[in-house]
Amino acid sequence: MVTIENLKEYVKKWANIFVIESTKLQINAFKKGFEELIPIELLKKYFYAEEINMIFCGEDLDEAWTVEIL
Repeated sequence: MVTIENLKEYVKKWANIFVIESTKLQINAFKKGFEELIPIELLKKYFYAEEINMIFCGEDLDEAWTVEIL
């Protein structure tokens, strides 16, 4: 039973199940397929973590999205 006293813990556990557990199989399958193309150790050998993040996620912009940015 969820009460005001345990609400924070309930939301934390629910979010973990929803975000982490429900996508674990898909994420692991993606990682396995990706590593067949480009081994992670090879990436680590030539790039810093920040560079890998920028390659796959792009720049971290603190400005509003515009057509030019997108």
